[in-house]
Amino acid sequence: MGRASDGGTYSMSPKLHEQGNHHLAATVAQGTTSGDKRDLVIGTPAAFSNSTLAPGMSTDLGLRPRQDNSSTFVNAETFVSPSLIELTISTDSPSTPGRSQLGDETRCKGQIGPIWLSACSEVGVSWVCKATGSRVFAKSVEHLIRSVDQLSSPKVCLALDMRGAEPSEALAWEYVNAFFDNCWEARLGFISRSDFEAQLHAHFYDEALSRDDHATYALRNVVFAAGHRSLQAQSGIVPYDTAQENAWQGCFGNALSVLAGILLSPSQQTAVQALALMTCYVENLCRPEFQRTLCDAAVRAAVTQGLHHDDKHFANNTPPDERIKKAWMWWSLYVLEKHIAFVNGTQSVIDDSTITTPIPSEVKELDIDEQYLTLVVRHSKICSRIARELMSNRARRLPAAALRNVVYEFDQQIKDVLRDLPSHYQIGTLAKMPTEAERPPHPNQALYLHFSIYGSLLAVHSQLFYPWRSSRLLDHDPEALISKQLKASSNIVAEAARKILVALRTLTTDAATPGWLAFSYPIYAHLSLLVHVLRNPTAPTTRADLGLLDVCAGHFGYIEFITASRISISLPRESVNLASKVVKAAERSRHQDRGLESGRGDSLGKS
Repeated sequence: MGRASDGGTYSMSPKLHEQGNHHLAATVAQGTTSGDKRDLVIGTPAAFSNSTLAPGMSTDLGLRPRQDNSSTFVNAETFVSPSLIELTISTDSPSTPGRSQLGDETRCKGQIGPIWLSACSEVGVSWVCKATGSRVFAKSVEHLIRSVDQLSSPKVCLALDMRGAEPSEALAWEYVNAFFDNCWEARLGFISRSDFEAQLHAHFYDEALSRDDHATYALRNVVFAAGHRSLQAQSGIVPYDTAQENAWQGCFGNALSVLAGILLSPSQQTAVQALALMTCYVENLCRPEFQRTLCDAAVRAAVTQGLHHDDKHFANNTPPDERIKKAWMWWSLYVLEKHIAFVNGTQSVIDDSTITTPIPSEVKELDIDEQYLTLVVRHSKICSRIARELMSNRARRLPAAALRNVVYEFDQQIKDVLRDLPSHYQIGTLAKMPTEAERPPHPNQALYLHFSIYGSLLAVHSQLFYPWRSSRLLDHDPEALISKQLKASSNIVAEAARKILVALRTLTTDAATPGWLAFSYPIYAHLSLLVHVLRNPTAPTTRADLGLLDVCAGHFGYIEFITASRISISLPRESVNLASKVVKAAERSRHQDRGLESGRGDSLGKS
């Protein structure tokens, strides 16, 4: 991050171009002018600036200001793919001779970031191309960027000021039942089914008790939209794009139409609920660009209301059940925001040091899974520390011994969470979900814990796994301690990647599948295991690993099928073909070497 001459902020976002040999051209995206105030959120558009979202708010409310370059979450590596700090990819203008058609101005709208695309950095691409003896991987990365641009450029244009008709009463109840029965976000602690159904009943039958402010209207419609989408996704008849567009053009468009009103009046609890559920709604393959903005707005609304504080004075005037609901709402939002920041490689806007709200030890609502929420909060706190201590530029300057100690500490904390997972949240070695009797209320609960826990292991040990990161450490390792840790980290990364990829067998992607589940973690695991295979082409596990890479390629092939090729991510298929060639060549070379050694032995015996 830097400061422009007019006082605004800018971010440097490198992008690969083709000009003879592949090299990088940096572009500057002009940001918003913040005057005397510090920007509270990385990459927040001008329309959602501090002065617009919540008048009177300041950084002492628990929102994290931008940091200096020593702790910014821009990866020190130069990325061929766009950085996750709000980039855009322009493909409209004709290509310049000698350059890629990807355009000069880049602004990331998708869910791609430094946390899991280190293999697509300049040094990562260079290493893979050298290991494979081919430039195919570089072209695959460029195609991945184009695919991400397609994810962020929906065919349907949404008008934020257009409001359509709400569903009839019969349809409304059908959508509500589908939401609470089918949608995993219904169990995250943001909303009480009994409270919502009482509001909806009042909306239809009791005008005296009915509330129809912006937040209530948005909350009602985002629940309708999610329920509607889940019904169409489960039908198996409605095409993927149709299921997306129907819900977006209807009920979710209604929720978006009052977004400005919610942002300007963030003091209602329903504002937090509406914005949080809107964040969950866009957390899929086709609308990743709104997620960060909506989540940041939800955090602002929650902080404005003091949900992050355990205020004893006000708590005495609040019924115990309401206190518990508000506390769970805060911690559910904490998990959502930390996960988005962690996966995207961006800085969290929540300052953990300001939180005094305790994690509740009881649940007053049957639709809240206390055990699950307690586990994900515990893991999210670990991920928050990992992001601060390992995913910043500051971590790149840690001495080898200090980095080794930090990696070991986080490794143990994550494995403690794994050991404490109840059996009904565990996915078996052969990708078997828990039995019907033990199964959690929603399969995404087990998948979220599985993917996020093993994903955090990847993030921790990748600091010592990727050759382009670890090479600096080996020069200062007189006792070979780092060398041993590098080997251990490599094995842990490979095993964590395998756990994620084998779990893809339990997943059937549809229009309601979150992007982290269908896209982010699978490709993170794929790239990690790919590098492991290229580093160890003759290892005993290599053939099985190629099979898992094929599983991931098949997963993305299915996504291409259900989206009628609108979402086409060919990197897994192309990279596994490259890896297979490398493995075959290494095996041939090993057999030839053994043949030569055997021939020498025979000659010596005869002589």
